[in-house]
Amino acid sequence: MSIEIPPLRTRLDDIPLLIEHFISKINKELGLNITGIDNEVIKLFQDYHWPGNIRELENTIERAANLALQGNLKLELFEHFLLRKEKERSRNENEVCLETVRGKAEKETIVRALAQTNANISMAAKLLKINRSVLYEKIKKYNIG
Repeated sequence: MSIEIPPLRTRLDDIPLLIEHFISKINKELGLNITGIDNEVIKLFQDYHWPGNIRELENTIERAANLALQGNLKLELFEHFLLRKEKERSRNENEVCLETVRGKAEKETIVRALAQTNANISMAAKLLKINRSVLYEKIKKYNIG
């Protein structure tokens, strides 16, 4: 039996709950007293696509917690994250290979369609206006799952 957990980028609404869990876990493991996180940081996290998935989120929170040691995690503690996000954005803006850009856009659109249809392949294919078998091929091609 296998359990399939969708990537974090398709579950952005789960981020506040995950943050709460990670803060509790980090406090317990490291003996810190982090009380929460600023809303602007949560919004920043929800605008990011999380290629490293949940581990990247946990590591980002842990790094800020180690800097703060106590209290609320404020935006200033996430400078490293902001720099990484900006570097990625500028790298994407400089991408000129049409095939690469097209592939990224296609993959993102498929992921969004699957998220909107709760991973219902037939409904996602209709939404994308492609044949279901074509969608299966693209899911395999882009390693979505």
